[in-house]
Amino acid sequence: MSNLMYLSRTRFQTLDREGLVITTSYGARIYDDIGCAYSNLLDTGEELRALDESALVEYMRETSETAKDMIDTVLMLGDRLYLDDEVYAGGGDEENEDDLAGRDDEEGETPVMYTNGPQALACRRATDAEVDEFVRLYFAGLVVNPDTPG
Repeated sequence: MSNLMYLSRTRFQTLDREGLVITTSYGARIYDDIGCAYSNLLDTGEELRALDESALVEYMRETSETAKDMIDTVLMLGDRLYLDDEVYAGGGDEENEDDLAGRDDEEGETPVMYTNGPQALACRRATDAEVDEFVRLYFAGLVVNPDTPG
């Protein structure tokens, strides 16, 4: 089972009852089949466009605890993370694999980000047990025991 995740630059607009724009802010949203999170703390589109891919991932991790958990989990499971409609991590993306695993790459560049959990190779598919653990962590307050009779 694979869970694709998408991180998209986003313009947020608040509308009045007639549909006229009251306020506009900028940021990003991250979503998958299970959940979503967003952060709209930037004031201009220029600020948003100035963030490269790695900076946008870090912006989301720093401004949204839910986004941080989602990013850490998708990296841990080795599932794909799409950013700006292109594969950023997972699915055998060798260019980012070293960076996302917290290792220096072949050219000796420093990793762009670290995660708190154990690392999986970017091209490896998650096992059912890992998906179960993801769901358990994602819904941390909910306890489900499949061995308990209904």
